[in-house]
Amino acid sequence: MSFDEAYAMERSGLSAFLMISIASLVAIFLMTLFSYVVGRLRNKEFTEPVHLNDLLQRIKLIKRADKYRHPAGWVIHYLIGVLFVIGYHLLWSRHILACTLLNGAILGAVCGMIGIGGWHVTLSVHPNPPPIDLKEYYLQLFFAHVIFGLSATLCYIIV
Repeated sequence: MSFDEAYAMERSGLSAFLMISIASLVAIFLMTLFSYVVGRLRNKEFTEPVHLNDLLQRIKLIKRADKYRHPAGWVIHYLIGVLFVIGYHLLWSRHILACTLLNGAILGAVCGMIGIGGWHVTLSVHPNPPPIDLKEYYLQLFFAHVIFGLSATLCYIIV
């Protein structure tokens, strides 16, 4: 068995599940931390789970007091992040892209554009969207996703 075959077997099954889980948790945490810090520096709310909870609260799916702590926004945010990392994993494990920091930054930028598109559609169709400075929010969201892509990639390189 060649090294590449052994590596592929090692990354399959449970090992792939663990890699995806670790990379997702680390990347989502660092992305959200970046959004939080930029929001604090700009005196604005940029934390994605809080915005998701705000959207849910505005259509009466969660209580107003729970906007910052309710798990719904956090679960939605983490599930989307896991889906992105599964996509990265498939690209890397099938040798479509090399697992490099440059490719991680590119994947993060692509996910940033997808994220901006998703937020734009969501806010456009929501019956009562919160007042958000979209230009500034989208700019930080783009860079937050680049951090996400780099973090997930670094997890794959290190672990």
